[in-house]
Amino acid sequence: MIFIQSTTKMDFSLILQKKQMSHFIVTPYIKEDNKYALFSVNSSFGIEEEKQFRSVEEAKDFPLVQQMFYLPFVQSVRLQDNALEIERFDILAWPDVINEVAQEIEKYLNNGGKVRAEVAPKKVPVTVYAESTPNPSVMKFVANKMLVEKQNASHTQTLSPSSV
Repeated sequence: MIFIQSTTKMDFSLILQKKQMSHFIVTPYIKEDNKYALFSVNSSFGIEEEKQFRSVEEAKDFPLVQQMFYLPFVQSVRLQDNALEIERFDILAWPDVINEVAQEIEKYLNNGGKVRAEVAPKKVPVTVYAESTPNPSVMKFVANKMLVEKQNASHTQTLSPSSV
């Protein structure tokens, strides 16, 4: 039950935002060889294929995985669609820290932490130039990249630089 002390518009919107946020639950498992731990999450990360990371530099686009490498005992991290598999160095045993790591992952996700950073698309320079034709009232424009897609009623035709 939520108690509201003030009924201002701002307070109500904050409560709605908190209520709409998803709640992640992390369940830890120790694998048979005791070198790996699997942290299963109740929601999908939206990762199409499994990714393996061996250093914080490799995980530059994955803030959650970077957070795991800040722990001194983490050797590698495998990111799956709804789980993290962490390989440890032999400086400690998983039963000593597994619950704390699960709590940290859960806290990070529930506080709005990102699994994958938004990567801006790279800008590609395009060169457009004009050519004169024998007809002085007509100009021809040429580009080194495809600029638009033309859609006809019957089919979609992509214009290449030479046909523009």
